[in-house]
Amino acid sequence: MSKILLLFFLISYLVSHSQMLSGIIPGRDATFSNSFISKSKIKTIKIDKAVKKDNGRIENTGNITIFYFNAMGMVAKKIIISVNAEAILDTIFEFNYYNKQQQLINKRTFSANLIRTIYYTYDTLGYPIKIVNCKETNMQSGMEFFQLGKQEVLSVDNFYFEKLNANQIKKMFLNDEGRIYKEGIMYYDSSQNLIEENYRYVATNVRINYKYTFNKKNQLIEYAYYSDAAGEYTEKTVYTYEESGNLLKLNYSGTHKPAGEIFYFHNKVSKQLEASLTKNPTTGALLIEKYSIETY
Repeated sequence: MSKILLLFFLISYLVSHSQMLSGIIPGRDATFSNSFISKSKIKTIKIDKAVKKDNGRIENTGNITIFYFNAMGMVAKKIIISVNAEAILDTIFEFNYYNKQQQLINKRTFSANLIRTIYYTYDTLGYPIKIVNCKETNMQSGMEFFQLGKQEVLSVDNFYFEKLNANQIKKMFLNDEGRIYKEGIMYYDSSQNLIEENYRYVATNVRINYKYTFNKKNQLIEYAYYSDAAGEYTEKTVYTYEESGNLLKLNYSGTHKPAGEIFYFHNKVSKQLEASLTKNPTTGALLIEKYSIETY
């Protein structure tokens, strides 16, 4: 749970605000630069997915993701439409709610016969100190006007942050008894970019490390992950940019997976992302994502 939220808080650091995309790590959902979305007055972004098998034709998968943004450029709603191998349609609706400080306070997801909600509480530094994961029911027939009925708490995660100096924050993960089971240090550079996270599980001494390398334009040029939870495991992603500053491609590799790359195509004038192309390193198949943008 905390790993998902951590990604949410990293997005403002990972890519320059002059670009539409932000927080691009392979295998994770696309995130966007709030400032770019707001400045460009983008209302929705629709992503249509298609595949092209080796020596085959381009085929639409029927899988679609639609992001809806508020005036601050933050995701207010997301719709995920997917089609499985039996051509059965499944739709997931996700609603995000923010406080006056533009902090995410809860994320509610509606799927088939299930409503899941995550609640966030923050400290004075703006860090999440409590995450509550719940299963809920809606007393209203529609999703837009939610009225809480029954609520079942599935899990509670608590955190404590201590500012050591201008460039180091200590993060502690607490169990139900308030005891620390995981702890580490978050390191920032002079531009307040998060450049490293180094965590250790207290009981087992298992270690996890994240590193982020930036260029002089504060653009992420390398992301690295390490863990010894199941032997030595590493992941690395390298980012390449055009002269305009737009992301051109990223190359990724890992201990137990083949190397791969993703290409990004932007509109020369608006700088808006138009498409991405990912090649499956094992099958050679291409995943094509087309971005359609609606403005206010």
